[in-house]
Amino acid sequence: MPLENRERVAIYMHLRSFESDFDRSQAQIRTVASTWLLGAAGGIVLAFSTKAWPAGISPQVVAGIVCLLGNIGIALLWFVDQRVYQKLLHGVFVYGLALEATNPDLPQIRTALYAQNRNIGPFLSFYYFAPMIILTILSFIFFVWTPTMPTIGILVANFFVLAVWGVWSQRWAPLEEELAAFGPGVQGHFRNERYLDRLRANPIPKD
Repeated sequence: MPLENRERVAIYMHLRSFESDFDRSQAQIRTVASTWLLGAAGGIVLAFSTKAWPAGISPQVVAGIVCLLGNIGIALLWFVDQRVYQKLLHGVFVYGLALEATNPDLPQIRTALYAQNRNIGPFLSFYYFAPMIILTILSFIFFVWTPTMPTIGILVANFFVLAVWGVWSQRWAPLEEELAAFGPGVQGHFRNERYLDRLRANPIPKD
């Protein structure tokens, strides 16, 4: 194999190491998010099991504060996961797509993944969205249970955090837009059925 071909394949294979690093970092962040949610659940249980709260502070207020802290923590973890590491992962993945589009003799692994899943980035946010909804609903229940000014303020704060997260979660650049940076020629390979035609034209070699 000529040297330039070996270098080209080496660069292509090295992209996987970057993707693995980002995948591993995201998995660790999601583990922390799960632990944070369990901690919030434990804090709510502690709020109602403790009888020694100062006068004027009800368990519902403490539990609502725990929900608020839980929502803030999960939102921040989502930001690091999806707005930092997922964007870095997208950058490497799109570069791999561009290499496959311009070098049809390379393994079309990323093209096959993209053909089957397209842009799944926004759906990953549901991992964080569901716990935040649950914590906000619990905050609403605590407000209905004890409708005071502190519980109203906590409920509004929870909805505010959820609303801010909702706005940010919609600001997601599709992979098609990132592919546009490589020029219309590369981007065109992934429109309509052309990427599937490339997959059919380059089947997996048999031994």
